[in-house]
Amino acid sequence: MTEPYSARVRTQSTSMTMIVYWIATWAVGFVTPYLVDATAGDLGVDVSYLWLGATIFSLVWAYLCVPELAGLSIEEVMFLRLK
Repeated sequence: MTEPYSARVRTQSTSMTMIVYWIATWAVGFVTPYLVDATAGDLGVDVSYLWLGATIFSLVWAYLCVPELAGLSIEEVMFLRLK
């Protein structure tokens, strides 16, 4: 996620991307035991359908909302961000 940014803000964008990644990873690791526990969520193996749904949603979002930047110059990428 840091490639579209200029060198000036690349460090900050890398930091923000890693912060979001680690928070999301922690949240999944924290919630999953409660979802599969028989006294709490009681989903058991069916929790995999929840993760499958999240994966499909993520793939659809990436396909529809993340632009393809291959072959574009930095000026063209900056123009895409301004639109």
